[in-house]
Amino acid sequence: MDYNILNVSDGGVLITLRGHFTINRVVYQDPIISARLLTMHEIERVNYLNIEHPVSRMQIEEDILHNVFDEVIGLGTSVDWDDCEAGFIETIVNAITLTSIAYLTDTINQFNIVANTLHVVNSMCAIISRFMCTPFSEVEKLPINEVFRRYAICTIAFPKEVMPLKEEE
Repeated sequence: MDYNILNVSDGGVLITLRGHFTINRVVYQDPIISARLLTMHEIERVNYLNIEHPVSRMQIEEDILHNVFDEVIGLGTSVDWDDCEAGFIETIVNAITLTSIAYLTDTINQFNIVANTLHVVNSMCAIISRFMCTPFSEVEKLPINEVFRRYAICTIAFPKEVMPLKEEE
């Protein structure tokens, strides 16, 4: 998929790094990075390894940068890691790791945050996925008019299971 602002962090998160950072010789205030969060297995591995040991810490940082970190939003080029200021890599890794771990340590709050951001269209996508045997991730990528069209088809094809949309009373 070609890069554009609409698909930045597709399937991932945007995290604001608080402070001033010199990236590729330009100072940025509160830069935003895109990344995917760690999987449960990756969190367990990070917790298992001795992150205080310099070699372990370097390996974790390198793995997270290459496998999880996407980009600094608005940079327009890749980060020159050899020329970034001290602490920048650690800040990125800590932000990704702590954001990931927050889902385990503050589970109910994280669930409520996610649930409160959902829209009826997310439910429509889940129903389309179930009744049309299409992976949910593919349904989510459909243009909005196609989501509505397919949902309408589901209401007609499966009238006992899928209800038409109604105005809230």
